[in-house]
Amino acid sequence: MESSIPYDPSLVLGSVLSNATLQLVNEISRAEAPVSATREELEALVASRKSLDKTKSELINLGIDTSPIDDEINNLSSKIASVTTDYASIKLKVEAAVGSLRSKIYGTGNSAGVESPIDSLKAQSTSVPLAAESLKVDVQYFSMDPNEQSAKSFASNISSVVSDATSWLGTKLSAEISQDAEAQVLGQVKRHSVAGTLILSASCTHRNGLILEPLTIDPDKGIKAWNRLFPDDRIDVTKPREMVGLARTADGNETGNKLGLVSGMSLGSSFIGMVHVLNSTSSDAQSPAVRSHVTFLTTGTISDVALSESASDKPALETLLPAFQGVQLNDLDNGALDPAQLGQVLVDSVLTKVNSSISKLVDVNFMTAALNDYLRKASSGGSGVPLSYHLREFSKGDIAEAWVVKYHPETPGS
Repeated sequence: MESSIPYDPSLVLGSVLSNATLQLVNEISRAEAPVSATREELEALVASRKSLDKTKSELINLGIDTSPIDDEINNLSSKIASVTTDYASIKLKVEAAVGSLRSKIYGTGNSAGVESPIDSLKAQSTSVPLAAESLKVDVQYFSMDPNEQSAKSFASNISSVVSDATSWLGTKLSAEISQDAEAQVLGQVKRHSVAGTLILSASCTHRNGLILEPLTIDPDKGIKAWNRLFPDDRIDVTKPREMVGLARTADGNETGNKLGLVSGMSLGSSFIGMVHVLNSTSSDAQSPAVRSHVTFLTTGTISDVALSESASDKPALETLLPAFQGVQLNDLDNGALDPAQLGQVLVDSVLTKVNSSISKLVDVNFMTAALNDYLRKASSGGSGVPLSYHLREFSKGDIAEAWVVKYHPETPGS
């Protein structure tokens, strides 16, 4: 049986899952079934409505009376409205229930002390397409007014933006990233006189994920893991005849205990870049070498770019702030550019409405290089953090079958 669970830092490929985790996964699957069914019904009704609208348009062009089809369209519209209401209601209820179940999975997934039964000589980690690629980018500028807001509230506002930008990575991981961003901002505000912070967030889902292929169990390790997890349902290898009989149930719809293994994972990553602009009255700003501080956070990749803080000419602050407040990232390339070019386009888009003196002030060369490095690694595969894990369940019969194949391959029907 294939299923999936959300990110848990304690899990890696081949991890043994507790029975409690598998039960939670099954409960989540059952809870989500009504939502899936209602959504499919709604999508089918909408498709029918579009088809009828197209037919009506063709009849009008032919000069044919459309009153019969108009009645059907009205009835269908009423049905769509009713199902939409049902779908919204069901989804809200299920999301609350599923959220509670998913929160229970964290920390219960890994069966500590149980060695993975995966045959490491045969099973290899393989990169394969598991999901659609995506890139989401957002740029915002926050002004810092010490007379109206505290350093904590300023950092909290930026943390909220980071949390929204990374929410798709999962509640736990998103919280960790936003807390790190908040800590960085607090550190900058406490040490320097900050006029504001420009924040650029980029998030990617990676097309390639990782799977164990072939997923082969070492029977000795499998039996040991099974007996550790289920001491009241042990596999006894001292009775070969019973092992052969048990092996013949491997392909059946066997109920009871199941040994869960992490067989694959889908991957994603994020980049959070921040330019902390210093006030002209800052002690740091008195030196022509420092006008801004550039920091960034990456999740799913490790940057090879060394950061530095630099700037040159010092423009007036009254010129800087309005220019940043007018910055918007409206149009992105539709995929024609390679990742290295795209990183520069993103930064250029931010600075398009900013005059050349501000470009010199906010030296984003290092953040651009880091962003380019991040995008290149995200698109090339081989990096990322798990967004969800793919699971495989093995029954008692599956493990017995592996044992019979290894030790009694001559047994008929094994």
